[in-house]
Amino acid sequence: MRAPAFAALALIMATSAAARETAVFLASGAGARALAMGGAYTAVADDLTAVAWNPAGLAGMPARELAFTHEDRPGRDRFEFAGFAAPTRIGTFAVSGRHLSQGGLDGRDSLGRPTGGFSASDSAVELAYGAAPPKGPRLGAAVRYIESRIADDSARGYSVDLGANHRLAPLGPGVARLGLAVRNLGPRMTFLDEPSPLPLTVAAGAAYALPEGLTMALDFRRRPHASSSEAVLGAEWTRALSKDLAGSLRAGADSSRRDLGGLAVLSLGAGLRLGGVDVAFAWLPGGMLGDSFLYSLGTRF
Repeated sequence: MRAPAFAALALIMATSAAARETAVFLASGAGARALAMGGAYTAVADDLTAVAWNPAGLAGMPARELAFTHEDRPGRDRFEFAGFAAPTRIGTFAVSGRHLSQGGLDGRDSLGRPTGGFSASDSAVELAYGAAPPKGPRLGAAVRYIESRIADDSARGYSVDLGANHRLAPLGPGVARLGLAVRNLGPRMTFLDEPSPLPLTVAAGAAYALPEGLTMALDFRRRPHASSSEAVLGAEWTRALSKDLAGSLRAGADSSRRDLGGLAVLSLGAGLRLGGVDVAFAWLPGGMLGDSFLYSLGTRF
């Protein structure tokens, strides 16, 4: 199976950022709420999905949380995220996992001839911690085990995330927050004797929350191995519908998706919170590649 696996690896590398990074699924984050806001979540993150954006956001969680996300991507690709977080006296601890299945793929030999079907997938398991010191910003860190498979071949690696989140003094009618995160810091992964770097990302974000329930966010991300810089805008408007029910509308724009054409730079979503239960939906237009749809369910207790 090494011939079709090598051909698939070449294809995946050719379509990844700068044809150099591996485990690129780590760069896409997780959660319907965050991705409906375009991924402008470095300063906003305050739920379990902070493990994928900025682990410092875990420190602000008021209760234990269990959450799941399912994403239907173009073709037969499927992405899953699940995790659990628990605040304690010394900070918030979280464990989560991600899995990307690329379904069945057609194998080709070095001459391009069909050799049969095979599968490809990526997985990660992570442990994260966020704490709020008496003075200064909230801090967080995450460690991650990664495994990628193509047919009978696999590669394994690990990465570390570091983050900080700081709430500023009231500014005008609202409250501003700043966030900084370094994600996917780790050694190269070797697949079929081809070492490739992880999607190292340095992200800085700012968010401004108004009393009327409107939050606006801006992220700037740099991926040095991909030689790319990205600007992301996001917004969320939340309104109480009754004592225990609240609804949210979300939108975002991600400059990294502009080459896909059409409405691909945009994202839209909505959510409902009933007591301690959250449900959320997001739509990510994909232009020529096709659209993605995310569904999230979470509960705090």
